[in-house]
Amino acid sequence: MWGLIYPSSYLLELLEVYPLAEDASEPQVQKVAIILWLSNFNLCLSFVFLALFISKPKCYKLAKLSALTLITYPIILTIVEIFSSSVLYSHLDKASVVIEFSAIKMFYIVFGLALVGIYKSQRELNRPIK
Repeated sequence: MWGLIYPSSYLLELLEVYPLAEDASEPQVQKVAIILWLSNFNLCLSFVFLALFISKPKCYKLAKLSALTLITYPIILTIVEIFSSSVLYSHLDKASVVIEFSAIKMFYIVFGLALVGIYKSQRELNRPIK
């Protein structure tokens, strides 16, 4: 939200991730702020599903939804980073885009897989015997 309200201040944060965006205009920063909402929404949705699962532990589908959104978060974040860099670097002639797969992104996948394991094991334990 801060990127839409005060883009020149938000540009300083973006420079940590996109160092060549020094001369990006305010509309470019605002576009990137909107694009970044996509990955933030995905992560937020995962935590909402996780909180709902914690409040209703018998509803295992919430754990599965949380896991799926967590597993897809690094993929969506990578796509968002590509689009963000293309917007921020559009004023440059020969800018390159670097796709990074870090341990932080891997953490979300591992945590999502752990939730899938919880979902499957608890679903099997609580399945009625025929």
